[in-house]
Parts: sequence; structure tokens; C-alpha cells
Amino acid sequence: MVYGAGGVCAAAEKNILSAAPKERREALAELVGSRGEKAVPQLIKSLGDGDPGVRGDATRSLGRLKSGKAVVPLTSRLKSDTSSSVRGQAALALAEIGDRKAVPALVQCFKDKSAGVKGYCVRALGILRAKEAVAPLAGLMAGANADFKAQVLNSLGKVGSPEAGGAVKTELEDLRAKRAGGAKIDQPLLVEEEAIRALGEIGGADAVPLVKKGLDSPDDRIRAVSCRALLKLNDKSGLPVCLGLLSHSEAGIRREIAEALAESGDASTTGAVQEALRVEPNPVVRRILESALDKSGR
Repeated sequence: MVYGAGGVCAAAEKNILSAAPKERREALAELVGSRGEKAVPQLIKSLGDGDPGVRGDATRSLGRLKSGKAVVPLTSRLKSDTSSSVRGQAALALAEIGDRKAVPALVQCFKDKSAGVKGYCVRALGILRAKEAVAPLAGLMAGANADFKAQVLNSLGKVGSPEAGGAVKTELEDLRAKRAGGAKIDQPLLVEEEAIRALGEIGGADAVPLVKKGLDSPDDRIRAVSCRALLKLNDKSGLPVCLGLLSHSEAGIRREIAEALAESGDASTTGAVQEALRVEPNPVVRRILESALDKSGR
């Protein structure tokens, strides 16, 4: 391989100006690989490339490099790039960089015409733990479909503030009230599951009564998720249900319970975990059960 001044691959320097988008993308990848952070100026320049594939590659690379110098140009791409894919990647790149100055622009892009871009902005705000975005995030759930509500609830769980907890509780209470009233709801179990997970992440004893109600659900996944959330909330009232689900026919349910027990490290569950491990056929679940035993001190 031939290198030019400064150790930069001469071929990459030449191909970055190529008329072929494929060659420009390959050149960017080579520059990032050989120069690392020193490639940031060229990556920022490539954000203005005429090809969305090149712009997308530059955007992702700037996020991975966590360059503070890229916040302003990436924010510009988020707001105005003609490609929804690039706008979405810009949101994630800003989250990877971790500069909270990007929060207002991410919230502003809730008005983006692309549902995908809005979803990326929701995800980015969760990664940034943007407490100031709780109210706008909560507002997105009104009239949204279940998949989008689940995204918002996941991000509110990551934000983790009392205000985020309040928004999640309101959504969960509203869902349950509507369901009790016989209202037709889009994928209620998905929304309920994500709300319960979020409350487990956020914490707070005031969330326990709401989460406990999930133990009485006719759906075993909701019961499993509720058990796990309660243990995160330092409430062991769900342990009997938890241990009962260790022998569930679905590996996904058993894995949920195994992960809950591994996270809690509760010594009182050692015997039940040993017995579950003795008969567990799934190798992934077995590894998690072994971890649970290690953490409980066997």
C-alpha cells in the first residue's frame, strides 16, 4: 500500500475526490481506519457530499469517533438533510458523541415528517438521558401506535428521572383503565411490558404497587417482566411467581426469569436455580443460571 504525506493512504486521498460514490465511501473508510480522529475534518467535509450513502458513512464514523467538533455540522444534517436515513443517523451520532447541546435539536425533530427519524431522535434522547426532554417525549405517546409508544417508554426508562417515572406511570394507568373499560387497544401487552420495564429501570418505591399488578396478568411474559422489575425495585414479593416460571415451556420466559435472578443475586433462590439448571436444555439460559448461582454465592 502506498502512503502519502502524514501516513495517509495516497489512494484514499485520490479517491475521496472520485466521481464514483462507491470509491468515495471506500476512501472514507480507509481514511478513518488509518487516521482515526485525524480524519474528522474530511468526514465533516463529506457531510456535504452529494451522495446520501457517503453522507451516511461520514455521519456514522463521526459518531463512533465521538468528535465534539462534529456536533454543529451533525446538528445541521439532522435538521436539513434531504435523506431521512442521514437525518436518523445524525441523531444517533449526536447521541454517541454525548453532547447535551444537541438535545433541543433532537426535540425539534419530533416534527420531522419521517416516523423513522422521530424514532431515532427518541432513542437518542434516551441515550443522552435528557431529563429536559421528558415532557416532549411523553407528549409523543398521545395517539401513537404501540411500537412507537414502546420506543418512547424505553427512552423514558433510560432517562430515569422522577418526571420520566411519572410519565410512564400515567401511560400504564391509562392503558389498564382503557383495557378494563373494554376499549380496543393496539398491542396492549407490548406497551404494558415496556412500561413495566421502564419503571424497573427508573426505580422508586412508589412504582411498586403498579408493577405488582402485573403479577396477576394472564400473560406469562407480563408476569415475568413484572417479577424482574420488582426485584430491581428491591421488592421480593414476586419471587414465588418468579421461581414458578423457571420451568416455563418458553425459553424466552425462562431467560427473563434467569436474568432477573442473576441481577438480584438473592441467596434464597439458590436451591431453585440449581434445580432449574439441572434440567435446563437451552445453553443461553444455562449460562445465565450459572451466573445467578455465582452471584448468590451458591
